[in-house]
Amino acid sequence: MAECVNLLAASDIRPLVVGTEPFPGECLSSLLVRACDANRFSKPMHLLNLIGLKAQASEAVPFTQGAAVPAIAKLLGTSTTEIERRMHSAEQDDLGRSVVHWFGSHVERRHIEATARRFAPKSLEEQGHVPALWTVRLLDYCPTTMELLLSECPQCSRPLGWRACRSLSKCEKCGASLLGAESQVLPPHLHEAARLGAALVSPVEAVRQSASSSLPDPFNTWAPADALLGLLTIGEAQISLESSPGAGGAIGSAACIAAGLEFANDWPDSLTRFVKVSTSKSKTPSARRGLGTLGRLFESAATKTPIQGLVRSAISVALADAIVPAKLFPGAIVDGACRTGMLSALEATKRLGICGKRLRRLEGRSETFLARHNVKGGAALYDEAAISRLADVLELSVRSNDCARQLGIPRFCIEAFISAGLIQVATNADAAIVTDSTLITKASISALRERLQERSAPFDGGETLREAMQRNGNPYDWIAVFEKMLCGQMQLRFADCPGSSVADGLIVQASDVARHRSRRLVGKEINGIDVPCQIAAEIVGTTPQFISAAVRAGFINGALGVQCSTLPLTGVLKFQSCFVLPGELRDRIGGQSLGIGVKLRDAGYEPAAIINRVRVWRRSDIERYLKKRSRRQPN
Repeated sequence: MAECVNLLAASDIRPLVVGTEPFPGECLSSLLVRACDANRFSKPMHLLNLIGLKAQASEAVPFTQGAAVPAIAKLLGTSTTEIERRMHSAEQDDLGRSVVHWFGSHVERRHIEATARRFAPKSLEEQGHVPALWTVRLLDYCPTTMELLLSECPQCSRPLGWRACRSLSKCEKCGASLLGAESQVLPPHLHEAARLGAALVSPVEAVRQSASSSLPDPFNTWAPADALLGLLTIGEAQISLESSPGAGGAIGSAACIAAGLEFANDWPDSLTRFVKVSTSKSKTPSARRGLGTLGRLFESAATKTPIQGLVRSAISVALADAIVPAKLFPGAIVDGACRTGMLSALEATKRLGICGKRLRRLEGRSETFLARHNVKGGAALYDEAAISRLADVLELSVRSNDCARQLGIPRFCIEAFISAGLIQVATNADAAIVTDSTLITKASISALRERLQERSAPFDGGETLREAMQRNGNPYDWIAVFEKMLCGQMQLRFADCPGSSVADGLIVQASDVARHRSRRLVGKEINGIDVPCQIAAEIVGTTPQFISAAVRAGFINGALGVQCSTLPLTGVLKFQSCFVLPGELRDRIGGQSLGIGVKLRDAGYEPAAIINRVRVWRRSDIERYLKKRSRRQPN
């Protein structure tokens, strides 16, 4: 970088023998080289040493030496205004970008070439200088002759620079002439777009403003250089999308400007079409990676530009209009912009708390599911209103198993409670799909609890409803007891404890429960109800292993599976009505199992079977034994 060391005052500087006036639009580096050539200096910095500017990088002077403007003007024999217009002092704009002054406007510093010397052979021969437009990296052509710019010597193929340059028409490495080099010319159909692009960064302010005003909204509201960047960005994305996969070669800036103009003239519909085609071609569900070169705007390290803000603010709406279920990068949501009437699975999870695994169950089974990006990990779109209703239903209801735990009743009794109107089902088809279970409204459970509390009255003794209904597996026995309690035909005391179920909080008289149980074993009400081994074991009062052994022995009808067995409830209840197990024997006869077995054998009774090393007795034998024992005992 150039440094000011003992910079001389303008009054102390002697002008060069051959003065050099700048051409309109000429860059400062070109002016210095022409002055160096005219006064026989070997390199530009030797010339600048005359004003006390000591350094090797003369190409940095336009960007760093604003204080040297009067001295340079005096040395070259021109006005300070001409030199100052060609100085590109840096500053930071409102978006935090590093920008430089550009002939009364601003251009991002990264878009101005400082070290490489670019040229168009025919134009250089005609004009004899390097226009400032050739230093704009956004353009790769000369707007005058429509030649593509070169930056290497046609003879030695080494890159050209400013530091050792003493003649604009020669290579500083090998001395070969640059004027005879061959360069490609833009096709005629791109000339109009090329001229517009060059006009947006023209050194003449009136030309820049005229070109900017010809653009559609909102591009005509940006700085001209930002508008050019926007056209190049969307144009490159459109050309990349239309090119065949694997096609090589760089895309020229003139072609990008032409495609960008067409894109901008149909904004925002053009973005919707682009999104639909791009995401359909991509192999990723990510909006950031599935939008081709446009996806660079969503990278965390991307420079903030007007085109970035425009695309980010419109991309979510474009995804919705195109019904494209691509995952949105967080940066895509700008100023609250979002899909209208649609939600992605990720958004539904974050905003509504619905598990993504549950949402996937809707695909192909509900109209709430709209579309899926058919790639690995592809995102899905859902109807926002339906998903919101689903979230409300899930919030205000519980699954049937949870309902059974809250009420303290067997899980297989839920359907019977629903048919009796004791609890209400949440009427939402999507909810049943995502939970794969019947949902019961929390309000109906609370209402049932409140109705029982209203019937509560103090009395002495009693036991919990769960204890009174122990080993009773008939759903309609449970319904009968609940209905009698609700209509006031049974005494009950509600001792509700936090966290306890309804059956554990209800204190009832065992005699009342026994009197009102229906004891229906077979009938249309309970036919067709299947229970797993675990529930069957709870009804009978034993272990699941015993139930499995009873099924294999033929005492209970059912189908045993590897992980889950299904047993008809009627068969379980029939086994319970026909046989007594040691646990119930101890409750009814008293004593230990071994002693009870001796007593029964002495009375002439034998076990019906030994299942899983457990003696099973016929209920009819036990009832006769108890009757005989009661007659022998004195009153």
